[in-house]
Amino acid sequence: MGSSFKETQEAFTRYVRDPETNPPPPGSKPERMAWYAKLFFNNIDGTLENAFPALRASLDEADWQGLTRPFFRDHPAHSPILRDLPAEFAEFLQERPELADWQRELAAYELARFELMAEDADPAPADLDADGDLLAGQPVVSSLVRLMVTAYPVDRLAAASRPARGPKSRRRVCTTWPCTATSTARRSRSISRRAAPSCCSRSPRPRSRPAARSLRSWPRPSAAR
Repeated sequence: MGSSFKETQEAFTRYVRDPETNPPPPGSKPERMAWYAKLFFNNIDGTLENAFPALRASLDEADWQGLTRPFFRDHPAHSPILRDLPAEFAEFLQERPELADWQRELAAYELARFELMAEDADPAPADLDADGDLLAGQPVVSSLVRLMVTAYPVDRLAAASRPARGPKSRRRVCTTWPCTATSTARRSRSISRRAAPSCCSRSPRPRSRPAARSLRSWPRPSAAR
């Protein structure tokens, strides 16, 4: 008796998630199923690499896939939308003992930047004066602002991993010490530069992407200055 459609689907998903330990669905062509498995994984892996470029740069290929493979294989995703996967991946990383503390903080920082790309700013107040005096009036902070307090200078690590030539970021990063308080904002067109937090300045000029390094190979970030 042949397999039901549901059984075929379940066999298909088991194979796609873990082709090393599961056989292809009965009646399928192994070479075609191998392509399906590769395409599915590459889609997820590419999405995560785009969301966490600095974390990816801190790992070599084997270490990176040592994170994305188990996530793809074992994690019960709660959304079919690729844009939602980075948040689940960041949560997944918090339980990975092979990551250093600074890498977990870096992942949280990059997730905040990634999520801001998909958000729209709240409308500016009707009485906003784009040319107003910040000292005499009340500064208006964009709704696209995230404040993070971290033990490591993750904003600098992220900036160092970005390509030297690329689209200019519309984010602004504020860092204070002894702890690292990082405010990441995507400036809204409806809120003028003068209405942004006065402490903000543009991100450090990105340097060329560093070569991939193995886990824990980067030096421990310097202590508070």
